[in-house]
Amino acid sequence: MIIYGTGAKKFGVKRLKGIKCENCESNEMHITGYSKYVHIFWIPLFPVSKKIFTICGNCEEELPKKHIPKRTLERIKLEKSGFKIPFYLFSGSAIIIALISWGMYSIDAHDKEVAYNMANPEPKDVLVFKNDDETYYFGEVQEVKNDTLQLNFCNYVYEGGTPSEYSYEKEKNKVGDFYNRKIFYISQRDIDSLYNAGDIYDLYRKTND
Repeated sequence: MIIYGTGAKKFGVKRLKGIKCENCESNEMHITGYSKYVHIFWIPLFPVSKKIFTICGNCEEELPKKHIPKRTLERIKLEKSGFKIPFYLFSGSAIIIALISWGMYSIDAHDKEVAYNMANPEPKDVLVFKNDDETYYFGEVQEVKNDTLQLNFCNYVYEGGTPSEYSYEKEKNKVGDFYNRKIFYISQRDIDSLYNAGDIYDLYRKTND
């Protein structure tokens, strides 16, 4: 469940020297800055408004703008520019931008790695082939010789959406005859062509720990 809503945050208080309260004639007049913001999971996402109020520190009378004397309004205009919305009210947006940037970087890095590995296949690589009906099947490289790959294809079709390396390992471990023992030969040129056409979706390569 996503919890979202709006909130208000006081981000500044400043005394108005030389200005008296119209209600109690005290010299304790202040201006206070508030910002209304949108939050998600109580993390400020972005501010939506900024308001400046005048309030008396003695009687706590808050004057509406139409009742504020002209001289006080001029002082408020001068002081208002000093009230800056704090950056932390944008923290949610900053987190989202950082996550999107990280995700795009990760996808780009993964795509470059797959492209390199596809052009330089090794034994035990697993090629993920995509069918026209959005199902997938796997081919495990047994040997690479003279620009020709020797593959064992799987006996099963993956229908659980887009496969990940984790889901592949999970399905493989369910059965003992996941791969057919028959060897198929395919040239590197054909591999490149299938990959460029999108018929090979991914390549899994085990790294040595």
